This record gives sequence, C-alpha cells and structure tokens, in this order.
Amino acid sequence: MDECEAEQGLAGVDEGRTRDCDGEPSTPRTSSGELAGHLNDLVEASARDADNQVANVVFVKTHKTGSTTLAAVFYRYAVRHKLKLAHFGKGKGTIANLKKAATQTRKSGELVDVMHYHISHSGEYTGTWPQAENYFRRIMRHPDSINYVTVLREPRSHLLSCYYFYIFPECELSIEDYLMDPAHAGDENRHRLRNPLSAEFGVKTAKEMNTFIVNHLPDFKLVMLTERMDESLVLLRSLLGWHMIDVTYASLNATRAGARRYDGKPLIDRPDFCHLSEEVQARIDELTILDQALYDAGKKEFEKRLSSTSTSFQAELAGFQELQDNVCTYLEGNSSGLAREMYRSMDAVYTDPPPAYHF
Repeated sequence: MDECEAEQGLAGVDEGRTRDCDGEPSTPRTSSGELAGHLNDLVEASARDADNQVANVVFVKTHKTGSTTLAAVFYRYAVRHKLKLAHFGKGKGTIANLKKAATQTRKSGELVDVMHYHISHSGEYTGTWPQAENYFRRIMRHPDSINYVTVLREPRSHLLSCYYFYIFPECELSIEDYLMDPAHAGDENRHRLRNPLSAEFGVKTAKEMNTFIVNHLPDFKLVMLTERMDESLVLLRSLLGWHMIDVTYASLNATRAGARRYDGKPLIDRPDFCHLSEEVQARIDELTILDQALYDAGKKEFEKRLSSTSTSFQAELAGFQELQDNVCTYLEGNSSGLAREMYRSMDAVYTDPPPAYHF
C-alpha cells in the first residue's frame, strides 16, 4: 500500500465511521414504527440505568476534528438523562470564556454536569491548561472527579482541514500558493496553521508540550481520535458505563464540497497530503511539530485505554455499528421527525435544549 492509499482512511472528519446519517433516505428493513419503538426502548433503558453511569464530563472541544458531532452526543446524553447541560453566553455560540463561565456559575448557583464547549477563541486558548482546570473546577458539579474528554486528529489532515475551512474561503488560493507566498506570512488567520491542536490547550512551546504530555494528558478520561471515531465512541461508552444508544450520532459541520461555512461561503474538498509537493509537505510538517507530539501521545493514551477493555470489544463495536445503521435509517426516513432535530440540528446543541424528543 502506498502513502496515498494509506491516507484514504485519514481523509476528513468522516474517517473511522461506519455511517453518519448524512445520506439519502434508505429503505428500512422494518417499519418506521417498529424501528422507532425499538430505539425508544433503548433510550428509556439507558435513562433507567442512570445510577450505574458516569457523567460530570468536560468535553474539551477542538476545531475541525469532528468535535461538533461529538458535542451533540454529549448534549443528547444530558437532555435524555435530565442533567445540567452547560449553556454560557447568549444565543448559540460554541465558545465559552472560562473566566466568565465560572463567574456565571457562581452567580447562578447552577453547577454543570456536562460541558461541551470550545474554550479557545479562533483556536488559541490564551491561558494555561492548569488555569483552565481551575475554572472547570468552579463550573462542574463534582470538582474533584471531573472526566475530561477531548478529540485529536492526525496533524497533516487537520491542518489541511483548517486551511480549507478557515482560510481558503477568504483568499481562494490553493494551500500550495498560500504557504509558498511570503506575502501571506502575516495574515490575520495565519495562526490557525501553527500547531492548531496544541494551541487549543494553551501549549505554545516544546517545553510546555512536554509538561502537558507528562503531567496532564494521562489525567484525561479519554483522548478520542477522529480517524477512529466509532472505536472512540464505543470506548467512551465503556469507560462511562453508558449505553450504546447514548453514543449514536449524525455528522455535523463537516468540511466537504457542496457544504457552506458558518457565513454562507462555499467549501471545497481538501487535497490529500500525499498529492502535495515535497516542499509544501515539508512546510506543513514544520507547522505541526508540536501537534505531532501531542497526537502521538494522545494515540498512546487511546491505545492504553483500549487495551484495558474486555475481550469482547470488537463484538461491541460491530453491535454499535449495526445500531448506528438503524439510527441513520430512521433519521433518513423521517426527515420531519422531532428526533431528527436532536441529531441533525447544530442550533439545538448550544441553545436552551428542547425536550428529549422520541424517535
């Protein structure tokens, strides 16, 4: 297998997924009513089993990693289990200023069970990770037992996705033309191409990265991987004692041709890294040195958690993928159903949540 063939599994936010409920309506194997009844039974069974499940989750949302899809998973879990979901600021913004959020929590007295926000404006957290942890302790219901979860993406793929989502719609230049033209070195959005994953955690230097990897990353309940999305979700379910229905999903905010950005500007498919010139590849690797260290360490943590699971993990993964297929079949065949809003609406994730709509 050559490099380009190997990269096909790392091509974008749909990697590692069996089916993301973003296709044409399919023909259900059972009637819509039967399928809805089955799915609702699963939702209700999980709700009844809440005492055996763990929440108090801080999902540290990262940009262009599939994190909006994952944030919706946490949103649905909170709503279906009647937990306090974070809601900071006004409207449907996806970024929480942690200092202001901690102040808001103190004033309202409403401690949070599930938090699912970006903590960095434009992808750069201006504080340190210990400072962020201190704010989280002031926000969450149980400050001494916070379950931190985040998601990382292979750095080359991630940088390309960042470029073609945040920068290309502004300049309409290929990444080759943009990176190799010195005139763009000082562009306002250029920071999005300098170790964008590391910046999410306030890490800017190799020394800070080493400290983060050694002292903080192992404390995360789970570091999910975009390229292994289904495995990550099944592992999350196992670590928190959730049910399989709790981690089903629909793809949100994916960067692909035909989609539009938050401001309505059209998006295009990004090129594969292996199709870029060697000079541009080298430049991308220079821009993601810290991210590669973070990703490698995160992948080791993921594998460590995975190795501690039961021997039936592969069977559980297959069962989840079958359930995911059933959820997608229902959502694609019931486009006007209220349950679809819980899976397909980004607005619902960050506004005052609607009721736990049934399938």
